[in-house]
Amino acid sequence: MRNILCLGSSHTEGNENTHKQKPFELSWPGQLHTWLREHDCDCQVINAGEASYSIEQYPLKLQLALRQWPITDVIIEANTMHKLDVEITEQFHGHTITGTQLQDRFSIATAEGRTPVIEKSRPYRTSVSTTEAVDYYTSYYKTKHTPHNVDTIRRIATEMRDGILNDDVRSSVIRKLSTITDHMPGTDRAVQLLIDYLYFRAVYESVSDANIIRYLQTLDHAVEICAARGINCWIYFQHNTDEWSNSTVFTSLFRPKWHSNWLLDTERFAYKPWLERTFTPEQVQAWLVDPIHYDMEPYKIWIDQHVGPWLISQWK
Repeated sequence: MRNILCLGSSHTEGNENTHKQKPFELSWPGQLHTWLREHDCDCQVINAGEASYSIEQYPLKLQLALRQWPITDVIIEANTMHKLDVEITEQFHGHTITGTQLQDRFSIATAEGRTPVIEKSRPYRTSVSTTEAVDYYTSYYKTKHTPHNVDTIRRIATEMRDGILNDDVRSSVIRKLSTITDHMPGTDRAVQLLIDYLYFRAVYESVSDANIIRYLQTLDHAVEICAARGINCWIYFQHNTDEWSNSTVFTSLFRPKWHSNWLLDTERFAYKPWLERTFTPEQVQAWLVDPIHYDMEPYKIWIDQHVGPWLISQWK
């Protein structure tokens, strides 16, 4: 029996239904599970994709999953390098994750259903993109009238309600930043510290060697975990990778090392560029369920024509 673990971002986790839930069947791992079963493959697909986490969480998630299932294959949708995890230390807020199971930290879905989300909504942590970080910085300093008006998120929230900030940042600033700064005691500059820190990482550190090394070594950690256990491990990307794939860090070590780890035998295969090369702009636009996520139809095509047959060929 094949036990296939899928790691990834919100693109792997899947879409919401009318009840604001993310059922297994509304994800590409769920569609892959159905396709493989229809083609007489004795398998179980485990969807460990999840929004609001960078790839820095992947090796931990992988090792916890290995305790629970006899994993035979791992498919990694490598989240963008520009995803910034932020978490306030437990010493400040007093909360901790008490369980030791995979489901205590992460949301997991299989054909049997999705695990209850107990610890996922932790108010002392979040993850933002570099674009969001720059938007937050710009919006904050537009609304901050004097150096004394940095008494946390309340002023920003008030000005947003008055229509000073645009719709795109109104809800996300409140939701992502206020919950974090509420867990930053000991400073009256919590918002400013957080926004400045995110801005520094987004602008000045983003494509530095240090960041590229950290990103690729995290992926390599997952590859090594699988290699040590004889588990197939295949990597693909949601977005274009040109920002780091021309670096000497990648070309000197990881390109030759990962020669057998590319999904579809295609180096750095990226789903969104494939979609845009294969279909018309009008069709791609029609498949969007929100500004960045696609419905199941293009994933079904991808699995039926490419991923499904390729996987079966690997197992022969």
